[in-house]
Amino acid sequence: MRFVTFFFITLFFLFASINIKAQYDKMAWATTSSKMLRQSNLDGSNVENLISTGLIAPKWLSVDENNLKIYFVDGTSIKKCNYDGSGIENVLINLNNPEGIMVDANNAKLYFISAQKAISCDLDGSNQTDLSGSFSYPEGLAIDRINQMLYVTDIDNDQITKIDLTNNSSTIIISGINPVDAAIDNNNSYLYYIDAVAHKIVRTDLNGNNSNDRITGLNGGKGIVIDSDQGYVYWTDDEDQKILRASVSVTGDVTNLINQGNVDVLVNEDGGTRGIILFSYPVAGITNPTADLIIHRYNFDTYITGTRTCAFDGWANAGNIDIRLYVNGVRKSFECNDCGTWSNTKEIDPGTNNIYIESRKDFDPWVASSHRSITFIKPLNDDNFYLQYPGDEYIKIKWSKHTGDGTEDFYYRVCRNTINEANSGDDWTILGNWTQEDTLSDFGVEVGTQYYYWIICASDNSGNNPSAFGTSQRAGTPFPVQLTDFTAEVINSYVSLNWETATEINNYGFEIERLKEENWQKLAFIEGHGNCNSPKKYSFIDRRIWDGTIKYRLKQIDFNGNFKYSDDVVVEIKTQIQYQLFQNYPNPFNPITTIKYEIPIEQNIELSVYNALGRQVKIIEKGYKKAGRYLLEFDGSFLSSGIYYYQLKSDYHVVTKKMLILK
Repeated sequence: MRFVTFFFITLFFLFASINIKAQYDKMAWATTSSKMLRQSNLDGSNVENLISTGLIAPKWLSVDENNLKIYFVDGTSIKKCNYDGSGIENVLINLNNPEGIMVDANNAKLYFISAQKAISCDLDGSNQTDLSGSFSYPEGLAIDRINQMLYVTDIDNDQITKIDLTNNSSTIIISGINPVDAAIDNNNSYLYYIDAVAHKIVRTDLNGNNSNDRITGLNGGKGIVIDSDQGYVYWTDDEDQKILRASVSVTGDVTNLINQGNVDVLVNEDGGTRGIILFSYPVAGITNPTADLIIHRYNFDTYITGTRTCAFDGWANAGNIDIRLYVNGVRKSFECNDCGTWSNTKEIDPGTNNIYIESRKDFDPWVASSHRSITFIKPLNDDNFYLQYPGDEYIKIKWSKHTGDGTEDFYYRVCRNTINEANSGDDWTILGNWTQEDTLSDFGVEVGTQYYYWIICASDNSGNNPSAFGTSQRAGTPFPVQLTDFTAEVINSYVSLNWETATEINNYGFEIERLKEENWQKLAFIEGHGNCNSPKKYSFIDRRIWDGTIKYRLKQIDFNGNFKYSDDVVVEIKTQIQYQLFQNYPNPFNPITTIKYEIPIEQNIELSVYNALGRQVKIIEKGYKKAGRYLLEFDGSFLSSGIYYYQLKSDYHVVTKKMLILK
């Protein structure tokens, strides 16, 4: 079976009953004096009451598209009802001054303001959690569902705060304003807010930068919402008692824009207006045909840069079918009109992606036809996926398994090609079966030939229908440099590395690398012998060591820039700590050198540098230190060439060493 076969993954979930349109056709708002919830078409026609009696003081609204519910603040309660206003029930009661409200339907979360705090809970009001941030009079909420950020307007503190919902951290992104409400345009990555004192609608990026006045001269403003798909901003004016709409591209004074026909006055509402939402009534799903969502993974070179490229294929020919694509609630630019079988390529971000398509037949209303959630795993980095060349007869592929988010049980498969193109059909060779190991040896290689390797990881051992999927790529060439020996030996207070080659062709040299805190660090470069057919010996001294396990490896590089790694060598360092000041290294130096000392017990110390006349020129370190070994860098760039002395002084000992600066 060839490589491409394993990249066709059919993923589909067909809604069994009612499907929901993502394109809005209704808006709803709260009236303050008449105490009602009302709705109309998006153009302001067909105004009617949703809830006309029994409310105390309705204001902020939000919508749960998945469960077809409207959530709203009423007095000291948060309530919910069906789209038609029926089925009113309390979600939370006896709240302290509740204000803004926001539903994240995809994550089944409700966010609201109460007691000058931003709070999250489940959609039934359970599991309340206080969110971070300090507020004086928070009022409006907006949510960036893609990046999981909640925006809070605080009119008393004159600021907008952004809360990262993934870790509950907060940042003030805009200050010196008087924001009453905000909205997110996820299609274009913009934040909109109403400034109640400056009487304007302002647009910024999602970090509060690049502020731009859009609509000025407002009389009042209490609620704002964005229709990203159609490119409109809607807002309520509680002073003029109107609901208005403008294209997001429009700028200028609101009165002039109304006169020019660039701002639509949709509704004149005598009862005053607070809060506004857009939503869609459910319609029956398309029965001929049903739609499957097929995800075909390919073009993995773009995956390496941190994006995901997917193609969405499929649908038997069935008349005039229009299709469009959504990812994480954002509609992509692609639309397919009169589609039979169709496909399109879209970039998908790392992490969990909720992907669905909308369809319509013969110009019926748009409906969601198929849905799937899939997680794309980040590629392994250079330290976690690399090639080794124990000899010129084979290449060893090594990788570290993914960790976290349930990926510990992932399966892996390695593929090889001689061209750097993932969707190259039968040119790919599958190396072995799906495995949970972390090493594979490829004996089917030739010296001097460039090979490209892909690691595919998936949540099952067939590569079909995974809940998560990812790939990583590396290139390598079997090297005609035969490394016959590589050893590491602890000698006193340093490690001696020694290695030997039997023959060398095109050998530029060796980088010595050491593993510290799970990261490989380059220590030095040793020049190779280029081309030779006789054994050559190399060595390196590592003086900057510590107690415990230390790993080393060699990175052999040829003159073309290709490289390979040796096997790791390991040393265990266990030494008895004494009161000792070591000779600096390097010495002589210009201008930086390393000074190492150790103390067996806790004590006060002072490490200083003196000139040849005995005058102190620098205190490198001073204070109370625990027992242990210490390694410091001294920068002598401010000193002239000559002999200097560095001294370690404590409560019990004084030790002095000589060093030389040569400039």
